[in-house]
Amino acid sequence: MYGKGEESVQNIIIESVARRSRSRDKELFSSLEDLEAKRRNKRIREIRGKGKEKENYEELVSLLEEDVEHWKQESKEYKSLLDSEDKENKQLKKDIDRLESEVKRLKYEKREMKKSSENSIAKKEVIENLPKSFTEVVSIMEGNYPERIEILESAKRSAEVGDFEDVSKGWECLRDIAIILHTAYFEIEGANIESYFNSKSKFEVATGPSPRTRDDKELMRKRKKEYEPDDIDSTEKEVIDISAHVKARSGDNFLRVHYHPHNRLEKIIIGHCGNHLDTAGTRRRS
Repeated sequence: MYGKGEESVQNIIIESVARRSRSRDKELFSSLEDLEAKRRNKRIREIRGKGKEKENYEELVSLLEEDVEHWKQESKEYKSLLDSEDKENKQLKKDIDRLESEVKRLKYEKREMKKSSENSIAKKEVIENLPKSFTEVVSIMEGNYPERIEILESAKRSAEVGDFEDVSKGWECLRDIAIILHTAYFEIEGANIESYFNSKSKFEVATGPSPRTRDDKELMRKRKKEYEPDDIDSTEKEVIDISAHVKARSGDNFLRVHYHPHNRLEKIIIGHCGNHLDTAGTRRRS
């Protein structure tokens, strides 16, 4: 052994100890209670192998009662362990939910920072290049007030095909929506929306359709839009009502800006920005 070197000697010792440990594994117990349970079970088997003398019967009953108590205690301990694991799992789930929420918040803030940077560039371009058409007004106005208004693609399309081309009035109308109308909805508690806006703007707001239009299901379907919020609380598309609208006019051309006041986001969501939507009145005239 001496000629094998220190490392070889250590390996031999380790293997020897391991073999002895494996041979004794079956005799190891985690507690004195386990040892007592083994002794009791052995004795129960011995008694059952004997005759049915009274003293054997009484000892057997006593041992079985002890065994029942032993397993009752084991059951309590396992239940306590499971309860502890359950509490730990619930806490871990809370921690995971909190971390996921934090990740969502950070992603949202990252998107907002990117938008803010892009909007700053857009505002600079607006100053250097004033819009030449109402369509351009619509495409840049959202960048001027990103925290107050959101203009859906459907609104941009309606502006493209609409007849309204008064750049100055279009700019003023959308600006009043972003500033005056937003203030009425989200900054003044209990404000009368129509009275507040109409007293401060040259344009007029109607916070809903006429009763006849409201009763017409087909017309009301045209005033519904699918909307997918871009915030940390959103999980699926919403259906929003854009019946409320602001009215503008330039000569013989009319503009209707239909919107939805989104309470959670505190934004004016613009879903249509062009010619009249059909109403019960226009349907009668046609």
